Amino acid sequence: MPTRAPLPGVRVPVIRRLAAEFAAAHPDLEAADAASLLDALTRRRCREELLFGTFLLARYGRRLPPQMWARLDRWVAAIENWETCDQLAMTVAAPLVAREPALIRELVRRATSAHPWERRFAAATAAALCQKGRGRADLALKVCEKLMRETDPRVQKAVGWVLREAGEVDAVGVRRFLSRWKGRAVPRILREGGNAP
Repeated sequence: MPTRAPLPGVRVPVIRRLAAEFAAAHPDLEAADAASLLDALTRRRCREELLFGTFLLARYGRRLPPQMWARLDRWVAAIENWETCDQLAMTVAAPLVAREPALIRELVRRATSAHPWERRFAAATAAALCQKGRGRADLALKVCEKLMRETDPRVQKAVGWVLREAGEVDAVGVRRFLSRWKGRAVPRILREGGNAP
């Protein structure tokens, strides 16, 4: 994983297991405590530490309070690779947006950020809104609307991913969306989405 931060090289299954063991050893740990731990773990930007904190916080899933969204700025600012980006988006941000659809405005704002990892975070969250029975292709396409002319390859790949996931939920809606973008969207995004013109 390309990074400028410390990289101990611990594999994801081991990090997941450590997070589960930590949670079991601290049964009174609340979501706010896990969020504070993730706040602290962002300081070094270490991949393993960020994943540990993300996996720990993700254990609260649907019980995460909407106020948790306000803490995302610090966490997203620490992202510098697709792995931590996508895990934070899929396991923490997506459950929050699925419970509070009004947060889509904030996600769309992130899709227009000058920072590519923030744009990828918006896309990865949008993709996860179409998974695990959430079925929110409508919200996912609102994010895609801002990213169809994306120039960063890391984000382009994620937008294609969103289109594939949204197509599984609402194929007609995605075809209609893509027809509006025909000739205007970045060709790679259409290819990544499995819908080359």
